[in-house]
Amino acid sequence: MASSDLLIAFWRWTTHDPVAFYTSMLALFTAVLGISTIGLWIATSRGVRNQTRDTQIIQRAYVSVEPDGLTAHRDREDRLHTSVIFRNVGHLPARNVRWYGTFGNPDGKNFPVKEPTSGKIVLPPGAASTQRVGTVFTNKLQNSLFVWGIVTYDDGFGKQRFTRFCHVYSTKNIINALGVTLPADNAELHEYGNDAD
Repeated sequence: MASSDLLIAFWRWTTHDPVAFYTSMLALFTAVLGISTIGLWIATSRGVRNQTRDTQIIQRAYVSVEPDGLTAHRDREDRLHTSVIFRNVGHLPARNVRWYGTFGNPDGKNFPVKEPTSGKIVLPPGAASTQRVGTVFTNKLQNSLFVWGIVTYDDGFGKQRFTRFCHVYSTKNIINALGVTLPADNAELHEYGNDAD
């Protein structure tokens, strides 16, 4: 029996028997409804996943690192303190904030960082923490002084994040100077050594 003969037989059967016709239409409608429901589940699942991702991107903690300048040592005029400011510019607290920082004149593009310190702080949204990186002798300065390192933190959703920083100061004019300071606005972000996730 050909497929056209089957369709003709089905048509005759459903048009002569109203219950059969109703049952076949109900079965067809149920199949369409089932397919639509499965499609709706898939679309809803994708929407929830995308909304969760977007919420995490918008709401998570973001720690930025700003230069804090070079400040005179409190009792030694031939030394300068280098420091940075960690600022949470996100919407959730940054937990388990740890850092490593150093200074000097690196070799080219290489700004090596070590494992961050074992100390941990919490930075609420909008809060800042000034951290001293080290002390440099003014007679050891060269034309430029680089201050670099890394800060790691929990972004509020259980993911570990990092921010690498590298600030460069022009120190040519303060070599061997005593009791000087260099404000933060003299620092520039170096073209290498800055990165975040």
